[in-house]
Amino acid sequence: MRRLTPRPSRARRGGPVLVRGALPGVLVARPGALAAPGDARRARRVARQLRPERPPRLLRPPQGHSDVLVLRWEDGDRAFAVKSPRTARAAAALARERDVLGALAADGRLDADWRALLPAPVDSRLGAAPPFLVQEWRPGTPADALLAHRPQDTALITRLAVDAVERLHRATGTVRPSTAALLDGWIGPRLAVLAHRLPWCRSGPGAAGLAAVRRRLHRGLTGRPTAVGWTHGDFAPGNVLLDAPPGRVTGLVDWAGAVPDGPVEVDVCTFLLGLGRIRDGLGWGAQVVAALRAGLPAPAGAALPPAEIVLLTWLWHVSANLQKSWRFAHDRDWLRTTVVPVLAEAARAEAAAAGGAAAAAPRGGAPAGPLSAAPPPGRPRPTG
Repeated sequence: MRRLTPRPSRARRGGPVLVRGALPGVLVARPGALAAPGDARRARRVARQLRPERPPRLLRPPQGHSDVLVLRWEDGDRAFAVKSPRTARAAAALARERDVLGALAADGRLDADWRALLPAPVDSRLGAAPPFLVQEWRPGTPADALLAHRPQDTALITRLAVDAVERLHRATGTVRPSTAALLDGWIGPRLAVLAHRLPWCRSGPGAAGLAAVRRRLHRGLTGRPTAVGWTHGDFAPGNVLLDAPPGRVTGLVDWAGAVPDGPVEVDVCTFLLGLGRIRDGLGWGAQVVAALRAGLPAPAGAALPPAEIVLLTWLWHVSANLQKSWRFAHDRDWLRTTVVPVLAEAARAEAAAAGGAAAAAPRGGAPAGPLSAAPPPGRPRPTG
């Protein structure tokens, strides 16, 4: 794999670390100071590996919650994403993404136009110190930004995004009955992630909620014809790039959670839940609880997913977040709004169906308990 050489930096020594010179325009943001000294040091060490004889000094960290330092590198008329994991979990996720992109690029069932939407791997040094990965930087604007600023184009953006991912599903998917063994492979390991990472889920209401989710998914999906194929796994609006104004999809990114034999319906459902967050300000927990009670509304042109697919999508989402970063397990606000209400609703609905005492739907959000406290001060607050 060809190794690339960044352009030299023209920064003054001793001044603030700014985005100029070697890696301008990082993350579509205005050039600014590095947020943390650790990020600045890591960026410089990565740059020395990219070009040992004259390493650039000026890089920029990502914005928001992430265990991966992402930088944009412009080299002539080409641009690249340089990703350096901060944790072992993040390094494993980048290795999975590298392998997935390689498998998709080599999959003869996919046409060249669709494969051109992928960020092509350029260099992988995940065994280096610090580790990093270089990918092609895909052009375009994330769909979540377009949806926020051009709500009048919601139906068009949704159709373009759904069409792009369904091309993958049609090319690689086959319809088969959802057997108990197939569902166990999708559900069991992801429920185990919640039980392992969240002590609240190991006993009491949390464990009861996990058991209710398992039973509802098996009851609602066993025997149901299901399309199985390459599944992105995190097909949120932020991972779909489009030209602006929206006319075509220009990139599909963040493939660390993709699997070749997943339930492809979770991709479209993930996009719709992300759309609901942007359009209506509703988080995942509130939307999934509403879907379990009355179904999930969908914009024109998108099929209405069954409640069990919404629940399976939620399980895919929360388990993936817990696997990729410890921050989610320690963020009580995320747990209180995204995890606890869904587990409580699954247990309540099961009790109601059995004629139990919990037949009335609870008012408000999560039940009182250890997760109803405010998040610990100083913790980063994940979204979704």
